[in-house]
Amino acid sequence: MTFNPWKPPSGWDGVEAKASAVAPLSVRGVLSSVLAAVRRRPLDVLLAVCVFPGLWEVPSMLVHDLLVSADEPVFGLGRSPRAVALSWAGAAWSSVWAAGQLGAALDVMRDQPIQWRRFLTGLKQAPLIFATSLAVSLPFDAFALVPANVAGNSAIALDVVGAVLLIYVFARTALWVPFIVDARRPLWESLALSVAATRGHVSKVIALGLILFVAIVPLAVVEGMVLNEQVNVFVAVFGAVYVLVAAQLYLLLGAEWNGDANGGRLQTQKN
Repeated sequence: MTFNPWKPPSGWDGVEAKASAVAPLSVRGVLSSVLAAVRRRPLDVLLAVCVFPGLWEVPSMLVHDLLVSADEPVFGLGRSPRAVALSWAGAAWSSVWAAGQLGAALDVMRDQPIQWRRFLTGLKQAPLIFATSLAVSLPFDAFALVPANVAGNSAIALDVVGAVLLIYVFARTALWVPFIVDARRPLWESLALSVAATRGHVSKVIALGLILFVAIVPLAVVEGMVLNEQVNVFVAVFGAVYVLVAAQLYLLLGAEWNGDANGGRLQTQKN
């Protein structure tokens, strides 16, 4: 039988989570595991998870800074079609190395040797990863189509509602790419697995994201003041920490699908 990563499998929307075979998820536990892995493998984290992927992002960010005004909104009302198109192009560019970076993060969290070949073998998964980015961002990019005469409290309300929904969607799809990259699940089955695996853990996933953002914001401030935002250290560091946390979440929550706390091939229970 030919494997089709795009085709929704039979019963994909009937995926239900098994009873957890691992310890309950805790924000402190995830952060402690990531910190321990960084201390254990600092060079691997620096090179494979941070520096190499960070360097890959530089051309995309330079093009964005060149073509998009500095006062362009990052999200919500007032974004130009050019900004939206460039964000899609940036997502496509990031997808090229995403599988390799996530694979390296999983190797670090599992305390296994880095499989550098994943940066090349993962290229075939780039279209799937890009598709996840579009699927999540497209509904919110539609805010750019809201009439320009919407302003004041109405604009603020729309931005707040959109931001809240975006955070929730990101939390439910946090494991979408890991299921594609590591478990080799098709696109839509991976989405169903991510939604099922994060059920009951949304608040903790959101809390992790907020903690990471608040913790790394000072780096962005220092970069803007000292380095004049030309080195993009913030983007590289935040991306590295985010993917390490996503890898650990996958190993913990994904383990519910096969009872393997080390994160192996996942088995799906379908109706």
